[in-house]
Amino acid sequence: MKTILFASVLLAALMGLAAAGPNDLKPYSPPIGVSMHPILAVSLTSVGLAFLGLLVTQLIPSDKKLSQQRSLATELVLAAGASFFLGFGGLFVFLWTGVWV
Repeated sequence: MKTILFASVLLAALMGLAAAGPNDLKPYSPPIGVSMHPILAVSLTSVGLAFLGLLVTQLIPSDKKLSQQRSLATELVLAAGASFFLGFGGLFVFLWTGVWV
């Protein structure tokens, strides 16, 4: 137990945490600015909907020949792209409207 306490005090001293006071702290600044939320929300959601549209056209062919040429890899890439872009697009829609998640 003493070894763990000594190690934590030593680590804090090496990182300079022991000398930091309340006046030395910086306010939190988000990695992506609040002004970028609307742009990212619209663009990521649009790209996600485009991927989703391509996936739907891939899954519902209008011809019998096209239904025999379906590829699992293509469907997985389109589904993963739609999921990624719609997920982050939805996140930025929430942030844009003030729902901090």
